[in-house]
Amino acid sequence: NNGYASYTFNVQPSTHTLTVKSNDSSMGTVSGSGVYEEGENVQISATAHYGYHFSRWNDGNTQTPRTVKVTEDKTYTAYFERNIYQISATCNSSQGKVESPTYAQYLDNITMTAIPNDGYRFDQWNDGNVENPRIIVLTQDTALVAQFVSNQYTITTQVNDSESGQVFGSGVANYGEYVELSAVANYGYHFAQWSDGNTDNPRIVQVTGDATYTAHFDKNTYIVTMNYNSTEGT
Repeated sequence: NNGYASYTFNVQPSTHTLTVKSNDSSMGTVSGSGVYEEGENVQISATAHYGYHFSRWNDGNTQTPRTVKVTEDKTYTAYFERNIYQISATCNSSQGKVESPTYAQYLDNITMTAIPNDGYRFDQWNDGNVENPRIIVLTQDTALVAQFVSNQYTITTQVNDSESGQVFGSGVANYGEYVELSAVANYGYHFAQWSDGNTDNPRIVQVTGDATYTAHFDKNTYIVTMNYNSTEGT
């Protein structure tokens, strides 16, 4: 054997520890941690929980899953962020308006306020909730509609003298409605005017609040003609 000794060497490959972690375990999970041989290609991944999304790795890479080559002990941290959701809060613009943010993050507390126009009042949201202002915890894109209803007002009609006539039109009506008022004179009287100076009869009024209308009647004036014969003495 030529005087040389023969030796067999069992060379172990180098290994490295790969650590994969999440910046917040409540936002998402990761996989890929372990001990690997040097030069091995390893897949690592980040999976977001509901309401969150994967943003990036600590080295700036934004792919998940991704393949990394093992060359040393190394740590990869996955960063997650809260989702941003859209908020749509609407109403009938002729009846009021709604104040609300347009966008917010998952689990933010959002305040929505329904503000009625004159003559209206807030009734409820389209999902039946009656709170106003209303606070919701945002968990998804959200669309709500504020529902308003007309205020109701009392219209009162009366006469300046109960013996002079009658009036019609009293009752309860919604804001913005039109109501007909009328005055009917008793015998010997005639309608003169309403308490606001209006002389139309019947008349149409638009309801904007509680209101009282008094009909004024006057006595009729008659012309008396007297005929007589003049007899001269004989």
